Amino acid sequence: MILFAGISAARVSSVPVAQAVNTAPVDRTRFAEFSPGEFDNVSLTSEGHLELAPAMTNTADVTDPVVWAAVQDAQGNVFFGTGNQGKIFKLTPRANSRSSLRPMR
Repeated sequence: MILFAGISAARVSSVPVAQAVNTAPVDRTRFAEFSPGEFDNVSLTSEGHLELAPAMTNTADVTDPVVWAAVQDAQGNVFFGTGNQGKIFKLTPRANSRSSLRPMR
């Protein structure tokens, strides 16, 4: 038993000691001080306040670079006009997306 205690004490003494760090308060009060940063789940207001950001869910994967307009019908379908080729997409309430109309050439 005494031999075991001596081996344990030797193991503990060979463990490196972690050094503490000094902390300092950070005071950010202006928009310009926050704006270069990246935000996760928070929004930065123009007054410089941080707020919880609304949850976002990607419901459609459209490859067109721009959505120009969107409208919802009585059944909850959303139609949106996109990009340079003038495609119109339909997004159903179940989040199914498909191209509905294409311009005539």
